[in-house]
Amino acid sequence: MNEALHYGCPVVVSDICGCVPELVLDGVTGYSFPVGDTRALGAAMIATATMSMDRLEAARRCLDLIANYTPERAASEILRGCLRILETT
Repeated sequence: MNEALHYGCPVVVSDICGCVPELVLDGVTGYSFPVGDTRALGAAMIATATMSMDRLEAARRCLDLIANYTPERAASEILRGCLRILETT
């Protein structure tokens, strides 16, 4: 998902994917659907295709959101977690 959003592409992903709460804003960066629900999957795919009709706006929304998720930020969060663990031991 990160890579798709980084290229400005809205996503369709099941609701059991771990990053859905942070990265999938229904109607903004794509859609999520309940795992195993093929009707909901189809509806999400159609809604995403419709959303993408305004390609530049859809890409802008994806890029705006994913800009907050960089390798540097991930490394910083991992380091902070490690330091927190070391402080409690």
